[in-house]
Amino acid sequence: MYHGDLLEHKDVGKGKLEVTLDLAMLYGQDEERQKFENRYAQFSELKENAGIVKEKSEDHLVYYSEQIIPQKSDDRPSVLLVFGNPASHSVASGLFFAYQGKNKEQEHRLWVALRRSGILEFQAEHMGSNNSERSELRKEALLKLTYSTPFRIGLVVYYSMPSPASEKSWGGVSGLQKLFGREALKDIRGAEKIYINQLIRTFIKEEGAVVAFQKDAWNGIKARNDRCYSRADMLHGYLTGECDCCEGVRLYCAPATRTILGTKSLESLAAIKESILNKSKA
Repeated sequence: MYHGDLLEHKDVGKGKLEVTLDLAMLYGQDEERQKFENRYAQFSELKENAGIVKEKSEDHLVYYSEQIIPQKSDDRPSVLLVFGNPASHSVASGLFFAYQGKNKEQEHRLWVALRRSGILEFQAEHMGSNNSERSELRKEALLKLTYSTPFRIGLVVYYSMPSPASEKSWGGVSGLQKLFGREALKDIRGAEKIYINQLIRTFIKEEGAVVAFQKDAWNGIKARNDRCYSRADMLHGYLTGECDCCEGVRLYCAPATRTILGTKSLESLAAIKESILNKSKA
């Protein structure tokens, strides 16, 4: 299979992607296709997934995802933050990590960690009076680069298909494997890698870097000779390497978002920030 034909990503503006998955190419019409249809019937009935799928036909699944790639440029080094896959509620809300848990007014821990580590800090006027307003203000700040940080920030996901964070058995990348099946997800991963590599080539300049927050993102972006992700290595800090698609573009593997507010995780994020800045000034 040529993975480049499996997925089509379309930026529809304001941080939203429209993605078309070719189901006929992915499964054909064999037994695995019927198994997927049975699992999809369960997946689509989940309350959090309401509005995520735009259209499903016999051969295609069209769904919404998220991506914030500012078109505006300045003299700051570009840093691309790459996460696993979107939470369905964040796609519906219009911003990555829209809120924490079931409390729609609670700021997600990822934004707190980025602020405490000095990687990204929004200004006071971007806080808003409620979560919905805050999400819109922050999205606008990210697109217009009106935030306090030494970097020009972009945010993307390695897997574009959302999954519901509130449903443990369907959440995260493991939920995608449950939905599509192990072998089909490998093909999807290959198609997503082609798209992510294109983003890296266009967004990152020589002094910039990519920071992966999930193991598949790290393993898919890293150069062939760099170490594969291991939990043992991550316990000691973070991984460093280069992007497979762009020689010389630095790649970091940051702690997972679920543990991002731990002392060691915050220290790792701060160290990544300093590493990027030091090499940018060299």
